[in-house]
Amino acid sequence: MNTYITITELELTKIDEILKNKKTELIEVEKALDQFNDNATISNLYKDYNSLLSDREPLKNKLKINEKNINSSTAKLQEINNKIENKSKWYHKIFGQSKEIQILLLDKNITQESINRLKRIDRQQQDTFKKIEQQIVTTSNSIEEFTNFDSSKILKLQFVLNRDIKYYQEHYTKLDGLNEEIKNAISEDKVNLNNLNNQLAQAEKYDKMLSNEKEPSVRRDHHKTFEELFGTGNPREIIRDRKIKIKKTEEKINRIISKVHTKYKKNERKKEVLSNCKFLIIDGNNFCYKGIDHLIPFTNFLIQKYEVLIMFDKSILKHTRRNFDQIKSSFPKDVEIKIQTSEYEADQSIISYAENRKDIYIISNDKFRDYKNEEAVANNRLIGHEIFDSKILIHDLDINFSF
Repeated sequence: MNTYITITELELTKIDEILKNKKTELIEVEKALDQFNDNATISNLYKDYNSLLSDREPLKNKLKINEKNINSSTAKLQEINNKIENKSKWYHKIFGQSKEIQILLLDKNITQESINRLKRIDRQQQDTFKKIEQQIVTTSNSIEEFTNFDSSKILKLQFVLNRDIKYYQEHYTKLDGLNEEIKNAISEDKVNLNNLNNQLAQAEKYDKMLSNEKEPSVRRDHHKTFEELFGTGNPREIIRDRKIKIKKTEEKINRIISKVHTKYKKNERKKEVLSNCKFLIIDGNNFCYKGIDHLIPFTNFLIQKYEVLIMFDKSILKHTRRNFDQIKSSFPKDVEIKIQTSEYEADQSIISYAENRKDIYIISNDKFRDYKNEEAVANNRLIGHEIFDSKILIHDLDINFSF
């Protein structure tokens, strides 16, 4: 139940979310545009860039000094190690040299600690140097981005976002109106449906009570109470009746919703076609299955508003018993007439011609299924028609023409 309403409400939620995202994008784009148009921004970037270069030079010198000190201390440590090794070889003199070796070992420890401290300082300064280098690259890229900035791209994106927002706002308003129209159209039936569902629930409750109750006097009371409510003491009779009525009411509601949706789609289609269409291609043979005479006054009517091309295949010559010049002279001079050698060529020419302009629509009851991937067919620029004894109806163009 309420399938269509649920779909419409889901569409409204979806469009509302799209609108929020588009507006957020627009805010970001406008911020970017303001930033790129702000001369202070590029000025600050150059200032930051020069400051980073200034910070980098003394740090680079410190790193060189660190490297020199580490190398010097490492050489000294190697020298101490060599002395300790040489003096330790003389075992027979160890007692006379033990104090000297102890001094060398102490000097070794001090030198090693000095190297470790220098390396820690060097690592910290290396990290700082890398960060400055990265900031220099980032700032340099930002300066290049500002220098090469093409505001037309941002302005184009801004235009597209504003256009999209306007489209979705209009679409949301239309769907919201459709939703309200549906609610109004089915309001009485919804109230009736709710009542039926409540009565069904009540009848099922009494039926369960009666099924579970063994005491005759209590059962009689239940039957009596139920009869006072529904005019019958048999809950199952009401259950059957309400289920049938609920099903019929749901079907009625869905028919009403479907009718409202169909009307809405037809109106939207009519608005789209009337707004976009400037040029009509008439599938001549398809339109003239009852003859050609009704088409002549109809084209006189059409050229007051549209450019008109009629595409025939050569079977029209046999069908009308006229040659090309006779057919062409029957129509107003502003109407272009083309006759192809076969039905296939005529269909192909119609589709190809329609792709030249987005404001060209094709009047034909042919669905052109062999061309379903062609632009004009895929985008539904086909218009159906109805021809009666003295009347032509084209709903998409809001035409009711008598001849």
